[in-house]
Formats: sequence, C-alpha cells, structure tokens
Amino acid sequence: MNILILIIIGAAFIGLKFWYASAGTDSLAFLLDTTAAVVRLVTGCTSRFIEGQGHYFSQLDMIISKPCSGFNFLLLCSLMLSIHTFISMDRTIWKIASISLVPLLSLVITILANASRICYSVLLGPLMESQRFSAETIHESIGVFCYLAFLISSFLITDKLISKISNNECSTES
Repeated sequence: MNILILIIIGAAFIGLKFWYASAGTDSLAFLLDTTAAVVRLVTGCTSRFIEGQGHYFSQLDMIISKPCSGFNFLLLCSLMLSIHTFISMDRTIWKIASISLVPLLSLVITILANASRICYSVLLGPLMESQRFSAETIHESIGVFCYLAFLISSFLITDKLISKISNNECSTES
C-alpha cells in the first residue's frame, strides 16, 4: 500500500510538471495573484495585471509572470514534504492527514518564499549590481538562496513536528 501511495505522489508530480509546461498566466493566477498581493503589501507599490503576461509594477519596473510564479518550487516543496511525512508517519490516519494537508502547507510556503525572493531582489538587486554580476545573475542567486532556505526550513520544521507527534503517541501509549 505504501509503495502505491508513493507511486501516486510521483505520478502527480510528473503530471503537474507536464501541465505547467503548457499552462498560461491565467492558469497560474492562484500563485501570481497572491504573490503580487504580498509584494504590494511589503513594498507599498501598486501593480496592474496585463493579460497573458502577469502583474506589472511600474514603480519597480518589474513583472511577476509565469517564470516568477514559483510553481516549480511548489511542486518540489509538495513532493519533499509529502514523501517525508508519508515515510516518517507510523499510523495510517497521520499519513492520510499529512497527504491532505501538505498541498495547502506547500502553497503557503511557496507564496512566502516567492514573495521573499521578489522583495529581496527589489531591495538588494540595485545595491549588488556591478560590472561583475548582471541583474539577472543577482536575481537568480537571490532566488536560489531564498528557495533553498525555505526548503531546508520547511523540512526541519516538519521533521520536528513529526517527531513531536511520534513522541506524544509513544508517551500516551505507555
């Protein structure tokens, strides 16, 4: 049964990866709109949605578009947390609960990670630009740092929660 669930998780990951390849900006509105809202809140800048392109911030001369949606991070975070919680949980009820909650948790983590990446790029990008590094290199480097930091933090926090749940179950069974 466990192998079947892991195969389903893997198939969902692959299926969503193929879907993303053909998805348009409108299909990713659930990520783009919420990320843009967080960026607006943090920066105080306004944006307007441009059909087929994304959210344009004129004060920042920046557009949050499909490549900036964070969808690949969402998939990776969901896959990591799904497999980790599924393998680490002992009881079937906890496995089912974790598989049900992971997509929502991953979505929240993705929006926070994505908005952080964009805000850091806006704040630090101009300070770091020089003849050595292009704006694109800086933007990508900040993205790698933010996404990796959020993935590692998510894993460690989830691992602590799983340990706490397991320890509580062991102590109540004794």
